[in-house]
Amino acid sequence: MKAAVVALALALGLALGLASAATPAHAGRNTSTEPICREPGTPIVDLYTFGIGPLVFEKFGHAMLCLTYEGKAPICFNYGITDFANPGKLVWGFMRSKAKFWVAGEDLRSMLAFYGSTRAEDFALLPAEIRTSGGCLMRPGPGGSCDIGGGYAEDRDIWRQRLPLTPEQARAVADKLCTDVEPEHRYYVYHHFLDNCTTRLRDLVDHVFDGKLKAGAEVPHPMTFREFGQSGLNEYTALLGLSDFVTGRRLDRHPTMWEAMFHPDVLRAEVERKLGIPAERIYARKGPPFPRSGPTGRPWVIAISVLLTAPLALAKWRGRFERLARVVAVVPLVLMAALIWTIFVMVSIDWIRWNEALFLFLPTDVALLLLGPVRRQQYARVRLGMVVLGSLLCAVGIFRQPLWVPILTLFMPLALLAFDWPRRRGAPAADAPPATSPAAG
Repeated sequence: MKAAVVALALALGLALGLASAATPAHAGRNTSTEPICREPGTPIVDLYTFGIGPLVFEKFGHAMLCLTYEGKAPICFNYGITDFANPGKLVWGFMRSKAKFWVAGEDLRSMLAFYGSTRAEDFALLPAEIRTSGGCLMRPGPGGSCDIGGGYAEDRDIWRQRLPLTPEQARAVADKLCTDVEPEHRYYVYHHFLDNCTTRLRDLVDHVFDGKLKAGAEVPHPMTFREFGQSGLNEYTALLGLSDFVTGRRLDRHPTMWEAMFHPDVLRAEVERKLGIPAERIYARKGPPFPRSGPTGRPWVIAISVLLTAPLALAKWRGRFERLARVVAVVPLVLMAALIWTIFVMVSIDWIRWNEALFLFLPTDVALLLLGPVRRQQYARVRLGMVVLGSLLCAVGIFRQPLWVPILTLFMPLALLAFDWPRRRGAPAADAPPATSPAAG
């Protein structure tokens, strides 16, 4: 999910990335669901799940349920719609846990063309209900080209699972979906892990299968919420490095298998494992695979911290430019503290707000730039003690966040400010005897 303001924006970008599975509103893709919602027949119900995409809010996949009635164009129900036209309003709503999302209909052909490819030949299996035009899923562009632009052809993996439902079950699914698109029911407040486009489908599938999906799903998933987030952001090293500072302890809990089905990959696997419904990959990404692992950004954070602290050590040793070096070492810590505490005050997202780094980073560290030498050293020793205590709390498991890199970034400058080390070049050692003059003879 940049000074104080820009850094806050970065943190929120991280927050949006760590858990978002939303799709930008696209007016050209929305399709009226009224024709099929008035259909008295029995639909075929398909669960579609999608691999990750190129944009940060696409790094955790997506999911939809689609209804197919005989003689009618299949319609999919997308619970991941929001309005990206007003980013400021969206970010503020996200910060305050009031981000409004909704469900809307989309033609299956348009959906496949958008997430997969506009060319029919690119699909390993094209649903029989899809009609093509000149080998294109959408109306060909100039010169008969299937490439129509507009964000289509994202080249993301697409899986389909056809749900083996009785007529009563299929109509129950259709009734729920059609109720949810009505104006009084279509909106919901998005939560990254507990209520998103995939959990809504999980709940409906579980209900129609009489709780079989949830049964026995209280065991913990092998990955923590943080690891889920990091797995989708391997291309964003800076965000991963920042995440140790600005995300909280609730990310370090292992979700239950039921909770982990917020992620489309887990939902697809559990539907296959527990309900016996195999997943068909109808479209395989043609481009290079997105990385599933990569650098954490932590070595870069440590390197930057060393670069910012080294001038202070050198200045103390040489006895020159110490005030400037102190500014270079302390100001980044004060800005990080301001960011972390601003997030705590302004943001209501539970997995960001309750951050153990609040104990380590204090805006009062600006005093290191204002106090005189004696009191500055006293303050630095108190703060260094807090950092040591924080490391002990991590070691015994009371603090659960990965705080070793934040602790190191604080320890280095505070240790230099708390003690007379390194000793100024040419200064006598503390235990050296005072120089004496030769006796007059």
